[in-house]
Amino acid sequence: MMTAGIGSRTVTIPKYYIKEVGNNTFTHGGESVTPGWSDYYLYNTVFSRMPNARLSFPIDSEYNLTKVNDAMVMASNAKLSNELIDAWTIWPLNETLTVDAIYGPINHLANWNNQMLYFQDNAFGRLSILERSLVQDSEGRELTLGEGDVLQRHDIVSSDIGCSTQGSLVATTKSVLWFDDLKKKMYRLAEGIEDLGIVNGMNSYLRDIDSGVGDGDNIYASPYKGFLMIPNPRYNEIWFTIKTGLNTGETLVYDEIGRNFSEIIDNNQVFGYILQDDILVSQRSIGALYIEDSALVPRCSFFGTIKDARIDVIINPAGNLVNTLTNLELTMEVLNSGGVNQYNETLTSLRVTNDYQDTGTMTLVPGTNIRRHTRTWRINAFGSQTGKARLRDVYAKVSMVHTNSTLNPRKVVMHDLVSVFALSPEAISTVTKQPKDGRS
Repeated sequence: MMTAGIGSRTVTIPKYYIKEVGNNTFTHGGESVTPGWSDYYLYNTVFSRMPNARLSFPIDSEYNLTKVNDAMVMASNAKLSNELIDAWTIWPLNETLTVDAIYGPINHLANWNNQMLYFQDNAFGRLSILERSLVQDSEGRELTLGEGDVLQRHDIVSSDIGCSTQGSLVATTKSVLWFDDLKKKMYRLAEGIEDLGIVNGMNSYLRDIDSGVGDGDNIYASPYKGFLMIPNPRYNEIWFTIKTGLNTGETLVYDEIGRNFSEIIDNNQVFGYILQDDILVSQRSIGALYIEDSALVPRCSFFGTIKDARIDVIINPAGNLVNTLTNLELTMEVLNSGGVNQYNETLTSLRVTNDYQDTGTMTLVPGTNIRRHTRTWRINAFGSQTGKARLRDVYAKVSMVHTNSTLNPRKVVMHDLVSVFALSPEAISTVTKQPKDGRS
């Protein structure tokens, strides 16, 4: 502190002054000093202070500390051998690329066929990564003229097809499959883009998927709804699980070799992990993992529970003509764990239905209601559960069941199923009245 005479006053002046904006008065605490013109030429001790002032600025009402750009792709440094710091934890600031956010956030990145694909809600495209310009010399060798940035550009493949859910996309060596929940369609990308629902007759099945499954989009938390798509490399299959609840759901299986949907199974796993050629699956986000198609457990054991092996067959021998089903002949093998055929064993039960009749579940007893003739098992009599009338309709649905047990696991191989039927008099009359050229 110091004292100074200002005009006719003597005031105590601090070692530093605070100058108010738009005012000639210097203030400190409760005192204020208005210097004369000569005082402006005095040395202001504020310039001798240590630079310890804290910068501040007013916060805008719309200021958000966290900025999210869900349409941006970032690239880390390349992985190197013998590195001291993991290069995948280093993200250079300039290695970013933002795609068109009008199509929604980026939900998937898929590396397929030396291409990096990105998927948004309503579009998907390709990312150009480390592109090189190559020419061939006179001997056919490739020469590099130039090399682009890590993330150079993006090209939209389709602005109408996308993928909006988390687990509904998988890339294999043959193709990329994904389910578009917004349009309720499943697509395959290989030589081109293919709508699998229309091509394979599954369009109505896919359209009937509850919209709440995609809205939940989290199979690990309540209400446990969402999708999971994983490859099965052993059988060249892709499993698409539709999880509708904690213990409910089913799996649609796509065969990449036959390029069709082969089956629908009642597995409702929430986790899939590929270990070599095995699929490890689990029904819970926390709990045991199970090996799919393992030889270490009894056959038909799913998640620790023995299930029946069942085959449903539709028999429609004469189109829309009414017929009577009289016999079934089964050529099959029942093998024990050592691969030996058990000649005296066959199916456990059988049921035949049509639009009007039902045999009920028939427990099959060898030598009683099913008999073996050389390699063929025969069932000769079918009757409705009510009235015991013969089964007459244009078709019959045959459900064949074999029940396994932990003590006696069996492998059932069905080689052939022959149905014997008789046409009704009305159907025979219709056939005989047809012209020679086959037209009705």
